[in-house]
Amino acid sequence: MDSHLLEFESSEVRSGPLTWAQSEIRAIINATPPEDRHVFNLSVTVPIPSGLSMSSIFDTVRVVIERHASLRTSWVDLGCSGKAQMTPASGEIRVNKPELADVPSWNAVRVSDSPPAEAVVEF
Repeated sequence: MDSHLLEFESSEVRSGPLTWAQSEIRAIINATPPEDRHVFNLSVTVPIPSGLSMSSIFDTVRVVIERHASLRTSWVDLGCSGKAQMTPASGEIRVNKPELADVPSWNAVRVSDSPPAEAVVEF
């Protein structure tokens, strides 16, 4: 599968402790067998017009990631202190381009938060 390394940059940097709800869901995820953890991942499929270049699609995914801090937020282990959340101002994300035979006839961009975070571009 071909892939593209998408770099993003934003002026917004955040960090802090997990919220109560994040801590609770993390405990539930940790208690779930690894093969079943996919049920906690969210994905979004967005129709896109045909005829767009891959460059245009990658640019669109980049803009969405840059504008929405929650798509850049990750949990980090602080050892004895527990976990925290961090939102970097810049970074990179691998965007996979599946083979045309492997995708449906409609166009879509799907961003998945499965570790490691990746954006899957389907066209």
